[in-house]
Amino acid sequence: MNRLKCVLVDDEPDAIETLSIQLSHVDKDIEIIGTFNDISSAFKGISELQPDLVFLDIELGSETSFELIELFDEINFKIIFVTGHNAFAIKAIKFSALDYLLKPVRSVELIEAISKAKKTIFNKESYDLLKDQIRQQKLSPKIAINTGDEVVLLNIKDILRCEADKNYTWIYTNTKKYLISKPLKEYDFLLNEHGFYRSHKSHLISLDQITSFTHKDGGYIVMKDDSEVPIAQRKKADFLEMMNRLFKYK
Repeated sequence: MNRLKCVLVDDEPDAIETLSIQLSHVDKDIEIIGTFNDISSAFKGISELQPDLVFLDIELGSETSFELIELFDEINFKIIFVTGHNAFAIKAIKFSALDYLLKPVRSVELIEAISKAKKTIFNKESYDLLKDQIRQQKLSPKIAINTGDEVVLLNIKDILRCEADKNYTWIYTNTKKYLISKPLKEYDFLLNEHGFYRSHKSHLISLDQITSFTHKDGGYIVMKDDSEVPIAQRKKADFLEMMNRLFKYK
């Protein structure tokens, strides 16, 4: 197996040393070819060394690694972000179907992230989407989803609903459906600010894609694709109140 050439970027030397030791223990195919503590040296080093994979801390002193990303006209290396609890950063990364690790980094999660990086085909669109979100400092009207075979960029307004299938999620548009190896709670987290509502433990729906609600059979929601989505009994009153408030539903 070919060696995976890696660069580590973190403003804390101790964090770089710790991650270096972890990497040497969890994967013998990892070759660390450079470590950097600031944006300037990281940009120069990455440009010269041409790594396959960069472990990139989001907080770099008074700057962020997003500023480093902006310096590259084209990103031709994979990134695993490393971060504390930066809520916007995490959501932007998830929107782009990219990977991240929370500090302190746990070995089991590091192994999983490296495994995914090895299997995932490099996808320029995901990085372009992330850069666009960084520039605007707001989440994109598009979301990247990784089907395993490809990364697809969807307009959020085209998503009708999401449905849980054990630890997987089906995402439905008007024309197609996609099976994603992430639980429904992941998409609840990502889409709840975009007009999506968790009607049931197994269902997340776009409020803009509802055509009607019926009280038959305990009550269910009809979507624009004619699918019938259940509403949890404990949520029915709140749902109808919300519908009335948003759409003057009767």
